[in-house]
Amino acid sequence: MLKKILSLVLCGTLALSAVGCGGDSTEKPDGNGGKNGTLKITYYKGGTGDEWIETIAKDFEKATGIDVQLTADAKATENALVTLESNRNLPDLMFILYTNWCKYVQNDYLAPLGDLYNGEFSATYGDTTITSKYNVTDSTLYATDASKGEKDLTLEDLIDNGYLSYGYASKTAESEKDYWIMPWTSGTTGIVYNVDLLKSVGYENPPATYEELLDCCNKLSDKGISPFAWGGQEIAYWDFVVQGWWAQYSGVDKWQNFYQFESPDVFKDEGRIKALEAFKELLIDDKGEWKNSISAPMGRDHMEAAQQFVMGKAAMVPTGSWIETEVGEFVPEGFEMAIMPTPVIEGAKTDESGKPIQVCNTEAGDFACIPKNADNVEAAKAFLAFMNQPKYVELFTKTTGMPRPFNYKPSTIEGITDFTKSCMSYYEDSVKMWRVSSSPIYYYAGIGLWEPLGASTVYTNLQSKSPEEVCNMMSQNAEKKWDTWLKMIQ
Repeated sequence: MLKKILSLVLCGTLALSAVGCGGDSTEKPDGNGGKNGTLKITYYKGGTGDEWIETIAKDFEKATGIDVQLTADAKATENALVTLESNRNLPDLMFILYTNWCKYVQNDYLAPLGDLYNGEFSATYGDTTITSKYNVTDSTLYATDASKGEKDLTLEDLIDNGYLSYGYASKTAESEKDYWIMPWTSGTTGIVYNVDLLKSVGYENPPATYEELLDCCNKLSDKGISPFAWGGQEIAYWDFVVQGWWAQYSGVDKWQNFYQFESPDVFKDEGRIKALEAFKELLIDDKGEWKNSISAPMGRDHMEAAQQFVMGKAAMVPTGSWIETEVGEFVPEGFEMAIMPTPVIEGAKTDESGKPIQVCNTEAGDFACIPKNADNVEAAKAFLAFMNQPKYVELFTKTTGMPRPFNYKPSTIEGITDFTKSCMSYYEDSVKMWRVSSSPIYYYAGIGLWEPLGASTVYTNLQSKSPEEVCNMMSQNAEKKWDTWLKMIQ
């Protein structure tokens, strides 16, 4: 999962490793890789593990005769810009966490992917032809399109409409747009809870409202149970919940509008204040100390927090659907966890029947991209086309516990765990929050959600300041710097 909010998503501790997926060595003469060349892939392992990509790579090798060389890099995201700028030892394909990839586009570092999205890509290796058109007639997971006979669907048909806009950008504010990145994950985020601990204080079902959440915390504390485990070293994990409250109050459309940066007024959205008020009431006492938390949360990282949670030291943790893969080795036998829809705050938007609209903070997710000057751009595109086949989208969800932003029903996948099913059901039944922007200020000036504070300080500021004061600080900063930001994109 992180850093900036989703640069933290899926973070995990891993060692740098290189893995050859192996094909028949007789088909890889010295100096020639596989019989059809070599494909070098760098990927961030983290909470998704590596089973999904190793399985797909082996099948791709078998189908194409291309030697796939996988490198798991703990700093793949942090190193991506430097790697692209150096233009040396480039991988052919990069799977990295969320970051401002528009900078890569602006500097002409990436290969466009429009032919993958519109179905025009095709590559032939021996008897195998790989295209970016898909047959979903045998899949029970996908929405179908009868006008195309279910056999000729493109990624523009299969990917969630909200996400399609995310990967669509231009090199400059005036140039034509294209697709530049491919969705890798679409995290289901929020509050994961210990089913048995919540039942022990009378919550057979998780808290549905913010008031119930406060009540649950009080009852847990009365029993000597810490309500929340969290790590201050990656305090941005609380953004998963806080942004959910913001979108509940203001509406998902208005939340998304923030990223359009139409004027400094977007920083004045009342939903931001309401969301930070909820955070402060939940976690900070009258003396400015942390409450409802494990001991010394600021000194911990997200992995320590997750471990404390699965060891039963706390009843809840702000995180996402990747936690089961991330800390699976620490989960004791019989431990049951699930994800709850973010409890609804007072004043949340409702549907026509008056029911609060359930939102799921999926953010932008993580992505794959192809360096423009890579040695094997075609094979990299072929791999992406190959891995987007329905069976591999299903494989990804089944092995990682995470959805991808496709029009499919991941909760129906056979063999997923009960925890994953809770995440997939939440994902399917919610209005999804996509971080989509067409704003040059967002693309090229790199202005963030909590500018100028960042998640690392916006929450700690609440220990001594009111949410209104903190939000006013950000709003005043935006008004002061707006003209400067505009000049940065000219």
